[in-house]
Amino acid sequence: MPAELLSFSKSENTIVLIENKIGSKFTSAGTQLIRQAKFLEKSGFKNKILIVLTSELFLSKGWYLSEMQNVIDNVEGVKVFAMKWEDIFNAIESKGIN
Repeated sequence: MPAELLSFSKSENTIVLIENKIGSKFTSAGTQLIRQAKFLEKSGFKNKILIVLTSELFLSKGWYLSEMQNVIDNVEGVKVFAMKWEDIFNAIESKGIN
């Protein structure tokens, strides 16, 4: 299960994994997010960040929140964030990019 986006610094200071979820379930019997977090945990980077990129609607319905909380509760040293596609689109619009 490859990440949608994996970015890291040359100095091994920071690694960021972005997982895009637009309505589908996590793969591997629902263990995808925790497995990705455990990969980050073992990566050797100082700052480990896991971002779930999704829509405001899904977050407001509570989708993906239990999986994110599971990572917070069970994986040490990995910060978990939700990012909304709407924020990305709004940032593009505010810069006048069409």
